[in-house]
Amino acid sequence: MTTVTAPLPDIDEPLADDIVMMRWFERKDAAALVDVCRDPEIPRWTYMPDDLDLRSARAWIDRRSQARRLGRSATFAVIDRSLGVLGGQCGVALDRTRNAGEAFYWVAAPSRRKGVASAALRLLVRYAFDTLGLERVELKIDPENAASQAVARAGGFTYEGTLRSDQPFKGRRMDSQVWSRLPTDP
Repeated sequence: MTTVTAPLPDIDEPLADDIVMMRWFERKDAAALVDVCRDPEIPRWTYMPDDLDLRSARAWIDRRSQARRLGRSATFAVIDRSLGVLGGQCGVALDRTRNAGEAFYWVAAPSRRKGVASAALRLLVRYAFDTLGLERVELKIDPENAASQAVARAGGFTYEGTLRSDQPFKGRRMDSQVWSRLPTDP
């Protein structure tokens, strides 16, 4: 098995629509990232830590940049255009052996229920298919996370089933609903 270490292609301009703009995270985003992640719903459903501080936020951003340089994942800062602030995160982790990726996202409390997650996910999927050449994008969602399931449906993803005790998650084993999107999907 060959490990991909080539950097992911840069984006000439942010990915954008009327609702969101997506760009690479920058170190200057650290303070906003700390503020947004104080919302207990973000660490509840995601791998973001419960106790993010400025130093660890900068390190988190640096790790995202390194993962992009190594061709492992693309993580975008999602800017809520209606507020002009960091409204979330959206990205894709790559599995080049399958030419597939696992998408991930979270949305800041002030940006929820405004279509921010769905808009970001649609832009991400287009980037994954058109720029990265992936043939499949997956989501793994906790079966109790109804909001994320609604985002998957709005993003055109198809529910495929639930993997029991699929992955370790913060001291427990989590079941994962698997949702997918293919380039041929409408």
